[in-house]
Amino acid sequence: MTTPPDAAGSIDESCGIVQIRQTKDLTSHFGHAITNLRHHDTREYGARHENYGPQNPRLPRHLTHPFGVHIGSGSVSRHQITRRKRHYLGRPRNMLEAQNEPVQTEPTQIARLTKMSTVSRRALGKFFREMREGAGKSALAAGLHIETSKQTLLRMEDGIPTKIATSQLAQLLSFYDAPEDKRKEALALWAEIREQAKAARSQGNSKGFWVGYADQIASHFPHYLRLESTADHVVTHQLVLVPGLLQTPDYRRSIVRIDGPGLSLVDIERRVELTARRQARLDSDQFHLDAFISEAALRHPIGGSAIMADQLRALAETTERDNVRVRVVPFGPAHRGLTIGSFTLLEFPQLASGLVDPPVVYLEGAIGALYHEREDVIAQYRAAITSLEAVALSRADTRDMVLRVAKEHAA
Repeated sequence: MTTPPDAAGSIDESCGIVQIRQTKDLTSHFGHAITNLRHHDTREYGARHENYGPQNPRLPRHLTHPFGVHIGSGSVSRHQITRRKRHYLGRPRNMLEAQNEPVQTEPTQIARLTKMSTVSRRALGKFFREMREGAGKSALAAGLHIETSKQTLLRMEDGIPTKIATSQLAQLLSFYDAPEDKRKEALALWAEIREQAKAARSQGNSKGFWVGYADQIASHFPHYLRLESTADHVVTHQLVLVPGLLQTPDYRRSIVRIDGPGLSLVDIERRVELTARRQARLDSDQFHLDAFISEAALRHPIGGSAIMADQLRALAETTERDNVRVRVVPFGPAHRGLTIGSFTLLEFPQLASGLVDPPVVYLEGAIGALYHEREDVIAQYRAAITSLEAVALSRADTRDMVLRVAKEHAA
């Protein structure tokens, strides 16, 4: 089921991933009501939400509004609409909560919510969510306090840019009874976010390098590239393929042809170019990569024996980098990596404010991806990494095996 254009996003904490909830953005409805009032004679219709909109088939849809305004003869003031809006928002069990049940979504819809999240914004959102929960306040109550929707507040807490102003954040801090030190910390982080955005705009790099390749990648992948570009430590476990950050152009080109046999040469090269630009991250001393690669990935002849041999020789050279650790997981004893599958754990540096952005586990599928942030879920993947370290070859033995398998491909 696809989400209607007027649906707003929300966060489902129960599973630790971003979902979309089919909820109306009440603020936008309010704006539409004011627009309608400029063009129609109006009168107030009813005081019960059962009389509104599609719930009453006797009223044409275009003549109704969810805040109880009926477009007809007579007039209604902006103040009356505001009162109706508050009445609608405050009902304990009404249309708002009835429409707040999660619906199945496509990966493109998940990406629509997550693609604009940045590191500092995610840290700020986590900070405010923890304060709200510590104060025992609901998202709906907090949203009403600063005159915005519950969905807007939840988007802010998930690190997605919103139009919440500095004054509204200050009101939230007062609503949560935040101590003075926490208040200063939150506002300092917010100031840092604004300065980062201002600097990015002035330098012309407010958008990542991947934006120019949007037509060549899956809709969920820009969010991963944004996280990867700001992470300082990445741990990846790959069962069948060499990780993207370590792929040679020919190896990458062969994978692209597998996924898109009908692609033009231009599109193929653009995708190879994107991978090369990602790999520039390895040149930074502030970035560290730990790659656990199954022996199976070394033996799959992607692109043919010659291409695979070149890929493995390049992989062996990569093991000499100080900031890159490649360890092969050989065939042999069972380990947690076999059951948990391929994954990538991204960790982030400490912010100027002293906060540390929460780590993210990225799981890529054939037609979509998941981003896990919940602490207990992250702990499971850290346990899997510990299991992999126990069975993986040392860096020296990994290099020897990689070169040995390269010779087998070249023979």
